[in-house]
Parts: sequence; C-alpha cells; structure tokens
Amino acid sequence: MEKRTSIKKERIGVRGENKVFTIDVPGNAKRIIGIQFSTKLTGDNMPVNRHYFGKSVTPFVYINSFVQGLSNEQMESTVKVFSINALVGQKIYYARPSRLDGLPSFEVNAVSTGFTLISTPVSVTDAETGYTEDYNLFESNDSGFGQVKLYVF
Repeated sequence: MEKRTSIKKERIGVRGENKVFTIDVPGNAKRIIGIQFSTKLTGDNMPVNRHYFGKSVTPFVYINSFVQGLSNEQMESTVKVFSINALVGQKIYYARPSRLDGLPSFEVNAVSTGFTLISTPVSVTDAETGYTEDYNLFESNDSGFGQVKLYVF
C-alpha cells in the first residue's frame, strides 16, 4: 500500500473568501502544482483566481491579449509581492477578477503609490481552463520605477 500524506491548503474562494481544505497526497509526490475542484458538469468551465502583473508602455486599448501578455499566477492570497523592472516610459499593471470584493492597495518598495483603476473591465480568457470573466485592470500613475518590489494587498 502506497504511503499518503495529508496536507492543509488555503485558497481564495470564488467570491474572494479564504477557504482551508485537507487533501491526501501520494507519499512520493515531489511538488504540488495546483488543485482544482469543480461541481460543474464535464465540459463546463470554472473560474480560476488568477492575477496578472507586469510592466508595459501604455497600450492603445486594454484588451484580453494585453492582460494575457503580462506575467500571471494563481492567487493563493490577496496579499502578494512581485519583483518588477519598469524601465523609462513603462508603467506597472496589475489585474485580478472583478468579482473579488474591494479594491487592492499598492505600494512600490513599501511606499504607498498611486494606481488607477481602468474604467472598463477587461474580458480575459484563462489560457488553462478556457473560462472567460471580467478583470479589473490597474495602472500605475507613474512610470520608469526601475527594479522594484510591488506590494499588493
């Protein structure tokens, strides 16, 4: 019989709430990449709490391909620190599902920094699941920060 290990994992739920669950993992597992559960029928898509972040010159339009061109990862917490190198003329961008309550606060190198919510949500299709939903996209008011740590909370 294969040895199994129980682990506790915390995730952000569909409505932005924290959820903790326990799962049994094979004893020989080297790394857990991600876990998703669905109560929907096969073929239905489900939301993924993914956030996008990065730097760019200001685009002409804010569309799906712009957001998908940023770095991304699944959200494990509403608090996150990113390392970004924004060169002259480049602003910092951050996007998260618009269904999450509240607006995030931003700091660059631990100093409160102005970010503007782009007025129209951007419809983004998750590359892994095919699920499409609206994202709030935030743009830094300043550009050319250089190598910085972006704190989002």
